[in-house]
Amino acid sequence: MSLSLFRSIIYCSTGLIVTGSALQRLPQVANSWSAAIAQPKPTVTQQKFCPLTRSIYRAIGNPTFELIFGASKSGIATEFASLTLKHKTRGNIVAYNLGGSMGYGSLYLTEVGQKTEGDAVEKLKPYFFDSNWKNINGITNLVPRYFFVAGLGVDDWYSNRNGSRTTPLGDVIWQFERCQSR
Repeated sequence: MSLSLFRSIIYCSTGLIVTGSALQRLPQVANSWSAAIAQPKPTVTQQKFCPLTRSIYRAIGNPTFELIFGASKSGIATEFASLTLKHKTRGNIVAYNLGGSMGYGSLYLTEVGQKTEGDAVEKLKPYFFDSNWKNINGITNLVPRYFFVAGLGVDDWYSNRNGSRTTPLGDVIWQFERCQSR
């Protein structure tokens, strides 16, 4: 992965310009993610016929974490799926509803069981990317290859949920791994 592409992904997903010591570390992080991205990928057939609500994503570079998508756990019409953050030893960490805002059409996450006041600006921001790292606006029949949530690592760290300080998630990109059986 090129440094400029990696910098673009970070800027696109966080809105922050990467500078200083963080910029110096980008080549190391980009190289570790590039190696992880080169791992075997799901077949196009498996990816094409897997609905988002049955997909499982694994954290690139930190494979003990996975995101398991499911049906929405919300009564709000714009929240169309749920996802559970799971870890090998920490277990089920937290569940979110995935929704789309009206108007601009951006996606957002809200924690299941929490009040969902406020607008999409205040919520965690998920971004889907295809196999060419092109941002996907909206959900298509083809499950997106990559997934990133701006702020998820910080949310995990400060939440003090079940081992968040001893085994933190960090800022990771997720890669589609497999489809759940029915």
